[in-house]
Amino acid sequence: LKGILDVQKLKTAIITAFKKHKNLSYIFIEDAGELYKESVKNFISQPKFVDVQDQQNKSNQILREFYDEPFDIGAKPPHRQIIIKITNDYHVLA
Repeated sequence: LKGILDVQKLKTAIITAFKKHKNLSYIFIEDAGELYKESVKNFISQPKFVDVQDQQNKSNQILREFYDEPFDIGAKPPHRQIIIKITNDYHVLA
């Protein structure tokens, strides 16, 4: 993301989008070989924020760790996000 970013407003927008779109709140559970979906109610998932100010190598490492972390579609919340501040006007959202 290029430009000045209000991180709190972005976090609020992400949370609002997940609350409005119920399909984004499903987790998937396997029981006796059958897959079921379950809606997670009243979850609040705060995007993680990391400030690495001009440490490009550090941001790449953080992204690798974020992407390499296993994702369990049966865990709550059913999504995760990270905002990485590279400079005052350059951020990465994953």
